[in-house]
Amino acid sequence: MPPSFLLRIGDLSSLTGVNIKTLRYYDEIGVLPPQYVNPENGYRYYAPRQALLVDLLRFCTLTGIPLKEFSSFVTPDGRIRYADLLAVGKKAAEARIQEIRRTLHLLRILEADMRRCNVCPPAPTLGNSMQHACTLALRPFDGEVESDTYHRALYRLMVDLRTTGVPPAYEYGLALLFRNGTRGRHIFIEVEKCPISRKMPGISLLRIPATPMLHTRTDARGIEQASVLFARTLSDPQPHIILGTELFGGDVSMDNPAYELRCLPLSRASRKPPCP
Repeated sequence: MPPSFLLRIGDLSSLTGVNIKTLRYYDEIGVLPPQYVNPENGYRYYAPRQALLVDLLRFCTLTGIPLKEFSSFVTPDGRIRYADLLAVGKKAAEARIQEIRRTLHLLRILEADMRRCNVCPPAPTLGNSMQHACTLALRPFDGEVESDTYHRALYRLMVDLRTTGVPPAYEYGLALLFRNGTRGRHIFIEVEKCPISRKMPGISLLRIPATPMLHTRTDARGIEQASVLFARTLSDPQPHIILGTELFGGDVSMDNPAYELRCLPLSRASRKPPCP
């Protein structure tokens, strides 16, 4: 028989607010072994002070400390190194705050883009708007939009960026660069950050500041008419870039996406390689 001062697993669950399934999982990974297990029926019994241990395990989950690492904060004689645990938890919480801030920044950009896309006029009408500051990863591409080759090329570019530690952002598509009377055709993926000293063979980076642009709505076939739609603007000797990307409005069709064409000037600063 278990000592009378021990708690059954259901009692520990009621005391801590942690469900029985989670308490059993804690036992399975070795961070909350029962004080006593009845050999006849397998019932688990816990010491009242183990409720504090459950609170610490919840703290680990809340701050992102892997539960399987909890034992590293326990000394051989069973003492818990609270100071070390709190320090690691604080660092993990601060990292999560930074991630949340980055997410909020992205959501604000997405909201602004959605508002712009909702008023994007259909081709051949051109509207005026603003392009947000961004960095684009470019790779030469000669195929057609929405072809198998196009999707394979985008996938390969995304994999290569992740492999080199450059996180892709949410925008991607076709980029047409008009410089010195020539046109370069690329696929592009927006990246979250510009690597300081990262070499990426076959990939060039283009930093675009926030700038006014012309834009219009079309379908995948209309992207091929981009140079005609923006012919008047492209007659200016200043370098320009046309971006063709899926329209991100209030409602998005996965089977028949609409595209937004953006035409914007390239400043001298943006044409310089932003990263070695």
